[in-house]
Amino acid sequence: MGRQPILIALMGGECTGKSSLAQALAEQFDAIVVDEYLRTFVQQHHRAPRQDEQAQIMARQSEDEQRSCEQARTQGIGVVISDPSPAMTAIYSQLYFGDDSLLPSAVDQLHRPGSLTVWCDDDLPWTPDGNQRDGIDFRQAAHRFIAQLLESHELPALLVSGSIEQRAAQIVESLATLD
Repeated sequence: MGRQPILIALMGGECTGKSSLAQALAEQFDAIVVDEYLRTFVQQHHRAPRQDEQAQIMARQSEDEQRSCEQARTQGIGVVISDPSPAMTAIYSQLYFGDDSLLPSAVDQLHRPGSLTVWCDDDLPWTPDGNQRDGIDFRQAAHRFIAQLLESHELPALLVSGSIEQRAAQIVESLATLD
């Protein structure tokens, strides 16, 4: 059994490079990526989730993250990347439904020891993705809300910007200070 892996929890609105960054980091670190359960939900149900389904989606993302961390620990893998952090479900629930009931759990998750919360800036060009994305205005609203959440709860996060390669380099530099 190995030591506990570092969890890199990605946050950011739509089209902020989270998935591309997760894949780049996975290749660089030979890491496990926890894919977004929300995407799986939408594909399985052919619709966006309702307000009453948000807690289940957040819980599933968190469970997948925990399972991946345990798998990484037993296999001696040093990094797990959550794409995105389960906290993003709480943020989306607030933005879509005005429901803040999941935010306390999200704040708790972002305080976890041994993790690095990475906030992806909204400086990448907007790219439509069929019916999966809500638009640049929603991305900007998510960015503002994340900033407010992090600041109001004094949550540490690494804001990364620039190209995917530049973002990955910023994370690698930050991880070097954790050791």
